[in-house]
Amino acid sequence: MTVLTRDQVLRAVHNCQLHSPDGTARTSDLAQRLGIKGPSATARVQELAAAGLVRYAPRLGAVLTEEGERQAQEAFGKLRCIERFLEAVFNLQPEVCGVEAEHLLRHISAVVMEAITKHVGSCDANRVGGS
Repeated sequence: MTVLTRDQVLRAVHNCQLHSPDGTARTSDLAQRLGIKGPSATARVQELAAAGLVRYAPRLGAVLTEEGERQAQEAFGKLRCIERFLEAVFNLQPEVCGVEAEHLLRHISAVVMEAITKHVGSCDANRVGGS
């Protein structure tokens, strides 16, 4: 069973919107991106909609709300911060940092995230989306 964080789903919605011709994240695309089945993707999108982070219409897809976009960008920033930390401290290759940062982000505490942020400086998502 795949356990996904809200941040992972928000980032996936953002990226699906970027790669969609109409700017809508379809649940089938989200399922593929997240490595889950369609009904699970639909359930996650419905959770985000209930929290006011996406506007969702069945068979049409989801679009991040302003707050959803803000939280997605914050999530990208955290990921980028961990990537920068791994590059700086361990001199790892960028592609390795991306994979490892994704794993670490699921388990990192707020205290450790704050320490990493202080170590590397600003962690703004200087990219608007990932892969």
